[in-house]
Order: sequence, then C-alpha cells, then structure tokens
Amino acid sequence: MTSGKAHDVSKCVHSRCNAHLLRKLTAYVEDGNLWAENVITALLAMKQAADQARAKGEKMIDPAHRVRFQKTYDQWVAIGFKAHPEQYKPPYKQGILGRIKQTTETNLLRRPRDKRKGVLCFMND
Repeated sequence: MTSGKAHDVSKCVHSRCNAHLLRKLTAYVEDGNLWAENVITALLAMKQAADQARAKGEKMIDPAHRVRFQKTYDQWVAIGFKAHPEQYKPPYKQGILGRIKQTTETNLLRRPRDKRKGVLCFMND
C-alpha cells in the first residue's frame, strides 16, 4: 500500500488502464466537449514524455515536467466538472439513503479525479 498521501503519484502501486478512459473521452469529444479533448491531449503528451524518458534510460519524467503535466491535467478535469457539476442532495434529504443521479460525463470525470494516482502512474514507472 502507499503512504496515504493524497495524489502522490511517485508512490503508485496500482496503475489504471487508460485505454478505456481515452475511448470514453473520445466519445465526449465527438459530442463537442472541449474539456475531454484537452484531457486526452494532456494524457497523450504525458505518455509521449514518459516514452521519451524511457528511451533515454530514465525511469520517469523529469519532476518539473511531471508537475506541469499534472497541473494541466487537473485544470482540464476541473473545467469538465464546471461543465458537468456533481449533484448533491439538498440539506433536507441528507439523512435519506441513496445517491443522487449524476450525468454520464460527471461519472466519467470522477475517475480521472478520484483515481488520479493510478491514472497518472505511467509517468513514474
């Protein structure tokens, strides 16, 4: 297990399969969602940088570049949430069981946000 630090991609244990994420993001690009296109662009730029680092015999992307990539990625995920905000229960329903239905875009955006460490693990290992 990891140390419990939130979003510490340098200590990744479980990598996520980004092929599924990219495929779903592509569907949202086709629907005209600019945020999805830019999340894809950020992920592909990270992969290219990771491949180049490995070709040079390095184990990971330069830390300064990694921080820049992560900020760009986080910004576009945040923009996606602005376009498709999470829905919350009104205060008078807080004690009632069950979840509020989310849009498919919101559900998709939760993965790159909530599973960020695993999604970006490929930059480090």
